[in-house]
Amino acid sequence: MAKRRTFGNTWWGKQWLDALSNVDYDNRLPRGRTYYNTGHVESCAWIAHEHNIEAFVSGSAYMPYQINIGLPKWGKQKEAELLDAIAQDPALVAELLEGTLSPAVADICARLKMELFPRSWRSMYTSCTCPDSARICKHIAAVFYCLADQIDADPFLIFKLHGLDLQAELKRRGVNLQSATTAHALTFSQLAQAATESRPDPIHLDEDTALAQLRNLPYSSLEPMRETILSLFPESLPTPGDGSFREDIRKLLIAAEHSINRTPVFTSADQWLNAVILPHFPRSCLSLENISASTLSLNVKARATDDASQDIRIDLRLRDSEGKLHRTTVKDNDQAAEILLTMPTVWAQEASPVVECWREITQLAARLLRHCAVVPALVVPEQRAEALPLFVWTPAIRNARVFKLTELLSQACASHASELFEANAAAPQEGCENAGFVRQTVFLALTAALCALVQRAAPECKTLANTASVTLLLAMQTSLPENSTISPSFRKVLLRALRAFLLGNVYPWRPVLTARLHADGVKLNYGILGRDIDPEQAEAAEMDECTPASAAFLQKTPNLSTKRPLMLARLLKDERHKDDRFAAVSVLKTLTKAFPLLARIEETGGKPITLERSDLKDFLFDAAPILTLLGVAVMLPASLKNLLKPRLIAHLDAGSGKSLLGKDAFAAFNWRVAVGNKELTEEELRQLAEHAGEIVRLGDDFVYLDPAELERLAETVNRQPQPSYLEKLRAALMEEYEKDGISANVTVDSGIKERLKMLSTVKDLEAPANLNAVLRPYQARGFSWLMKNLHLGIGALIADDMGLGKTLQVIAALLQLKNEGELGKSKVLVVVPTTLMTNWTREIAKFAPSLSVGIYHGANRRLPDSVKDLPDVTLTSYGLLRRDAEKLAGYKWRLLVLDEAQAVKNAVSGQSVAAKSIKAQQTIAMTGTPVENRLSEYWSILETVQPRLLGSAKDFSATFAVPIEADHDAKVAEAFRRLTAPFLLRRLKSDKTIIADLPERNTIDQFTTLTPQQAALYSKVLDEHMRKLSKLEDDEANAPGARDYRMARQGQVLKLITGLKQICNSPSQYLKTEAETPDSGKAAAVLDILERCREAGRKVLIFTQYREMGERLQAWIGRATGDQPDFLHGAVPIKKRQEMVDRFQTDRSVHAMIISLKAGGTGLNLTAASCVVHYDLWWNPAVEAQATDRAYRIGQRRDVIVYRFVTAGTFEERINEMLQSKKNLADLTVAAGETWIGDMSSSELKKLFALDLKSVES
Repeated sequence: MAKRRTFGNTWWGKQWLDALSNVDYDNRLPRGRTYYNTGHVESCAWIAHEHNIEAFVSGSAYMPYQINIGLPKWGKQKEAELLDAIAQDPALVAELLEGTLSPAVADICARLKMELFPRSWRSMYTSCTCPDSARICKHIAAVFYCLADQIDADPFLIFKLHGLDLQAELKRRGVNLQSATTAHALTFSQLAQAATESRPDPIHLDEDTALAQLRNLPYSSLEPMRETILSLFPESLPTPGDGSFREDIRKLLIAAEHSINRTPVFTSADQWLNAVILPHFPRSCLSLENISASTLSLNVKARATDDASQDIRIDLRLRDSEGKLHRTTVKDNDQAAEILLTMPTVWAQEASPVVECWREITQLAARLLRHCAVVPALVVPEQRAEALPLFVWTPAIRNARVFKLTELLSQACASHASELFEANAAAPQEGCENAGFVRQTVFLALTAALCALVQRAAPECKTLANTASVTLLLAMQTSLPENSTISPSFRKVLLRALRAFLLGNVYPWRPVLTARLHADGVKLNYGILGRDIDPEQAEAAEMDECTPASAAFLQKTPNLSTKRPLMLARLLKDERHKDDRFAAVSVLKTLTKAFPLLARIEETGGKPITLERSDLKDFLFDAAPILTLLGVAVMLPASLKNLLKPRLIAHLDAGSGKSLLGKDAFAAFNWRVAVGNKELTEEELRQLAEHAGEIVRLGDDFVYLDPAELERLAETVNRQPQPSYLEKLRAALMEEYEKDGISANVTVDSGIKERLKMLSTVKDLEAPANLNAVLRPYQARGFSWLMKNLHLGIGALIADDMGLGKTLQVIAALLQLKNEGELGKSKVLVVVPTTLMTNWTREIAKFAPSLSVGIYHGANRRLPDSVKDLPDVTLTSYGLLRRDAEKLAGYKWRLLVLDEAQAVKNAVSGQSVAAKSIKAQQTIAMTGTPVENRLSEYWSILETVQPRLLGSAKDFSATFAVPIEADHDAKVAEAFRRLTAPFLLRRLKSDKTIIADLPERNTIDQFTTLTPQQAALYSKVLDEHMRKLSKLEDDEANAPGARDYRMARQGQVLKLITGLKQICNSPSQYLKTEAETPDSGKAAAVLDILERCREAGRKVLIFTQYREMGERLQAWIGRATGDQPDFLHGAVPIKKRQEMVDRFQTDRSVHAMIISLKAGGTGLNLTAASCVVHYDLWWNPAVEAQATDRAYRIGQRRDVIVYRFVTAGTFEERINEMLQSKKNLADLTVAAGETWIGDMSSSELKKLFALDLKSVES
């Protein structure tokens, strides 16, 4: 069955068909239409030298029938009169320039008595070789419909039928329609240059700043643009299936939006792996048991070239649970988009920077599609301008908000732009430079991602599944069916359909609309401006009445390099600009579709038009955004750019209470309405309401009066709703209020300001005199901040970056509390991870020995019955906090301290509930995890620190977490910062105020404890070796000099040291047994440090003296994290060593590396690491320093944290103390290693190696 199609979709095409009905006496047109639709017309062409149409139509005969059709000639005189009339009218030429015919041409023909369309069979010449006796046979009728198709696309054909080549004749009169610049398809490189206006690239950012910007693009700034974009599409096209073209595009864009909204969000990389990645691998060849996303590597390979090819491919490599490597390539754009769109943030940030860039490019593309902030473009292969164009979707970069986002993205991706594409049309040609390479590359990447996302969504649009529209199939990024036939005129129809979107890219100038303020209103005018002129500078000159036109304004140059726009009135009169005149008028005609009043500028020869109030509103709100999208520079005075709107303000006075945190701290909200800085009276508000829906002028300002908003404002002022105490507190801190659709700026009286000042003002406080430490300047500020909050009775979350010394700052605050007598009646409860309990004990003893400390831990744990018998500080673990919550909550504590407070980030977990149950006057929480990256997880912590400050978890998520985390809303982030500022202190090592105070290398003694099993083995081995030493002494006493006593004794002591070291490392290492899970305090501490470093973005080097210990760590870390680190030891070949080093240095998914001290202690450059762990000590400062210098050397851009693991209560702690206290001994060890210990007396050895059972984990 023939596909249904329409004919006569233009006024001139319809006139042609109407004329044919006058000659169809034998009713052959219906048959002819069917013949044409079913492909019987084999060819149909204009034969220039014969001035007629020659066509061949297949029929019942073996050979096709020949048809000739022509119309009578008009004669030279009438042709000349017609040509003169057209050439003298720029508006008519402008329409012909774009392949359209003005009805005015038909009027001219009628006036000159020239029959444009045939009125009877006598007005045309027809012939067919078929035997049909009818004057118009079905074969001629089929050609009539073929001509109707061609005439719809090419109105010049009507004149050719009369023997007049309109284009050639106009050219003889100086009007060259063929050489004039018109809307046309571009190559990818031309499109990227035009869209970015060849602006030079932004300044490159340093890597950390670029990554932070990439991960926090302000998506919330986008606004819905669907109706604006759709208004620029024609309602229908003169091609099959395109009778409802605009509505079909609407369906496609809505389908894309729904597809993106339904996209699953994966927070777990393993979930993403199973749901999205694994289906691309043949299941039969994969061992899926315990497969992890950490074994996946991904490489994006994209192309956007000037042969009009565009695609995104993804290479996947996955190692299964049996260690076998599998590879596959995802070649379909829609599937590649699915992978990038669903990629979890945590995985992307550990992949290569190029992959993360592509992930964020796809995320921005998804946001653009969701808001319909996209425009179509047509792309053709280089040197094949007549080829069928590629329909692509591009970012609506001329929209100010979209432009800002793409600029930020370009800056963030600048360092890796050259790696985004395998083949890149924006790449500079050999020997040339492209100053806008980054911007153009990011534009092309966004275009590729947008097209892939549209292709992904197209199958979900069921109503378009069987469309006959070739244009729509191209828009859907769908391949055309193999049997598709493309009409020769289709390309012209497509260009005409998208002309509005194309005109901003193809001219050597940009169209300009200028608005000026006059006494009788706003004057709007039209002109053009050279592309090499900055529109903002030109706008400043145009808006400045005193700026004279430059001499260049009167001189024609190829690029129209004038400092101010060249207005239409001069353009029409000045012959120097005749080459641009017709195109400029043609563009103006297109712009009138967006704002019909612009037609008056053309009709009056370029005179400005005056906008009435209603017209001004329509222009600013409806037309200007559309015109800007089309590439028009809309130049407005500042008062029109920054329209004022009435807004709510709320005055908040102090209440009767003295404390800011009391429920009677605030009086009632007093709601008012303001415009600009002026508050309105009720009468002024009523008067404004009379002009609802208009833009009115108030002095030098313009105010828009939205009717619905005015009604809401009046209702709020009349009702005077009163927020709760908590809402008032938040409003006072944030200086704004938003709830239930009511939004207002909040002003507070001087009393509240004073109280707020108390919350935010930190007075320098001297550190306690009895603190055995000198605080660095930033630590002194942190101590003063803590004491400010403690004195005010509010909570504190200290979230300083890892390694800034949070523990010391808190210890100083605890000591100050004791010095102030605050710990007399109630004490302090400190909750820490088990691995840090010994560190806290040692650091309090070191820095604040006057604080008494008790440990509530182990099987024999107990608390005194009376609070007065409690020590100043009680240490316990999170496990015991959960288990013994009822008992701990039975005491009234002066202060609760939560170290590594991310342990209570889950509000419903047992330890979080237990923490909230503790009866403490105040709470201090400590964490080094970036709060800004895990905002939703910190509601529970902040709720523990300052209850009810952030409202319910649901309110917090809607108000803060989602806008900040998902949309990167800078305004909400700032509101959150203001709200939490009194309660949260966050300093980063990158802060300029911090980095000057910070040591480049920070060495920390990390104390670990023995497990009961370790302690038993330690005691057993120690006793055995001490008996052997005793026997050696007895043998020497009984037979002096019989053997080399000193050498034998030293050998026995070194065996003892080695054995005890291995026990402290891992009992399984000493016993030569296997252990599936960590079996020592050190191993647990390593996993804890790795987790914290991973969250802080630090890579870790782990040094050990023993290969068997390194292999154990490698296995334990792999099982715990799913990511087994490389282990560089003496048996690793040189080539493989370098591969390990390169992988650690360049692969962001690699977080740790284990190194044998002897194999890797020197010669390696591992500056990607900013954390070093000495798992077991050699007690040789030179050896330690050499190992640490693998990370701490030239090329290191971060501070380096060095952890020295020391097992508390063992010989490791005592030797460490000796090294710290005796400089001469430390110097000795540089040369002598550990041999000096063998010369110690037996009593010294017993004291050195004895086990302190108090330090054993119970």
